[in-house]
Amino acid sequence: KGCFYNFYHFEVPQYISILISFSKYKNPYLYGRKLLFVMNKIKLLPVVCLLTLSASFSLFSCRKKDKAVVAVVTPVVVNNFGKLTVKVSNEVDGRPVTFGTFAFTNAVGNNYKIDVLKYYISNFTLIKDDSTLKNLGNYKLIDASNTSTCQFTLDSIANGTYKAIRFYIGVDSSHNHTGQQLGDLDPINGMIWGWKTGYMFFKHEGQFISDGGMATGLLYHFGTDDALSTIDMPISAFEIKTNEKTLYLKFNLNALYINPNPINFNKNNIRQSTSFVDIMWIQQLRANFQNAFTFDKVE
Repeated sequence: KGCFYNFYHFEVPQYISILISFSKYKNPYLYGRKLLFVMNKIKLLPVVCLLTLSASFSLFSCRKKDKAVVAVVTPVVVNNFGKLTVKVSNEVDGRPVTFGTFAFTNAVGNNYKIDVLKYYISNFTLIKDDSTLKNLGNYKLIDASNTSTCQFTLDSIANGTYKAIRFYIGVDSSHNHTGQQLGDLDPINGMIWGWKTGYMFFKHEGQFISDGGMATGLLYHFGTDDALSTIDMPISAFEIKTNEKTLYLKFNLNALYINPNPINFNKNNIRQSTSFVDIMWIQQLRANFQNAFTFDKVE
């Protein structure tokens, strides 16, 4: 009774002060020991257990609740596309193109050399085994003197089996009448006429030995909308299945000057695709281009 009497007559403000001073002890064990010491001094042992239990409950109830574990599900990305790299080998009857020497002779007997050999391959199109077409819409300038330009990579090729290809020599009319373009169509590449609007689709510059035995200038600048040449080519079927393939083509310059129309440099060695007499020459080369390119392999 005396003990409880002392408890009830203990000054409340002092009791609150003691609890606050001990609140810094986050460890309930240390808190209990300090509280027990005070309670013993003020004869409150009967309520020690109650206070200690209350303090412990209060301290532990202030701990942060564990965060709920949320499962993160990573979506599976299905890749339905692959890549195709096209490599072009520039040759003259099976021999690699070389520059600056009279190393080649065409089918009509013209001995000639090559100083410049460039042409555009555009709108490369893949044909599936169900005959659907995929036009990649590219414009690639091939410079035979720089092998790094003789290949290009086509991204986002849909999975499937492909049986044929189609491409064009030249630049279509939607891009052929302005020089304000970038990349391979940039005028800095030297494939656009400065005195009229339009691109040279094919350029062969060099010399040949004329019938009179003289080294004579040769300048073939093939262009205009009518000169755009379509190349259709069956190939060994290959499958794209989220992988990468390489397709090899060959361009034979001498085939361009013979099949089906023989080209004799002696008859007109300067061609700019602008005069009336160039119309027949444009038609002949346009037909010959179909046979100048051959399929080699896919790997």
